[in-house]
Amino acid sequence: MNQVKLAIWSTTHEYKGGKNGAFRELAALMGISEQVMRNKACPTSDNSHFSPEQLLTLQNLTDDYRINNAMRLAEKRAGATERGVTESLLHITHELGSMAHIITEAEADGKYTEREKADCISQLNRIEKACEHLKLAIHQQEAGKLVRAV
Repeated sequence: MNQVKLAIWSTTHEYKGGKNGAFRELAALMGISEQVMRNKACPTSDNSHFSPEQLLTLQNLTDDYRINNAMRLAEKRAGATERGVTESLLHITHELGSMAHIITEAEADGKYTEREKADCISQLNRIEKACEHLKLAIHQQEAGKLVRAV
């Protein structure tokens, strides 16, 4: 199943812990009927979808950004290498080690240059991406699917 569609379904159905009436409340906050919301959130539907603006509103209302994460991962899958849960975890530790090296170098003279700050931000983005891939690997492992990560 498409990970983006699954993220949409999970975001809508797990709002406020999936409590009774929460789905209806979320639909009202989105300005659509409960049935339209169900149709748009259905992962097997090919006829009804949320607009980009609605997806942004949905994520902001729920404070759940799985949809965005799934879209970013789907975008980066082209040319991906196969990596399982353990390899993904080891990749995170490698990226953390690189971050430690960057910080150690930056703090050697007691101040951060603009370049060192940019290097830190860039490395943090790589760490975040590695963590997203671990989440995907774990999720796909549970589903019994082949794990693909960059």
